[in-house]
Amino acid sequence: MSLLGGNNDSNEDLKFSDDLREGVTMVLIKDSAKREEIQALHTELWNELQHYDEAFAENFMTNCLKNLKERQVQRNTLKNFVTTRGFWISVLVGSLLGPSIVVLFIWVSLWIE
Repeated sequence: MSLLGGNNDSNEDLKFSDDLREGVTMVLIKDSAKREEIQALHTELWNELQHYDEAFAENFMTNCLKNLKERQVQRNTLKNFVTTRGFWISVLVGSLLGPSIVVLFIWVSLWIE
């Protein structure tokens, strides 16, 4: 089974972890209990890349680094958005608007009656 192609029958090969999509707390690799396993994957990837030409290996690694940087930018963008005052004001207004409309409707109904 090759990391860079070939027979890919298992759903566990070359996919991003579902844990990241489900909001599981992420641990940095340097603090991870699975550090040795991840390092073994790195070694296996490097060994597999040795069987490909220079241009492919460089392109593959460049694309991987680009994807990592884009992911970091997306994470920072979301983090910056959540920490803005406008976001929290809109959350507060949105959460108070529904109950306020219900209370206003009941108050007007009782006032008209």
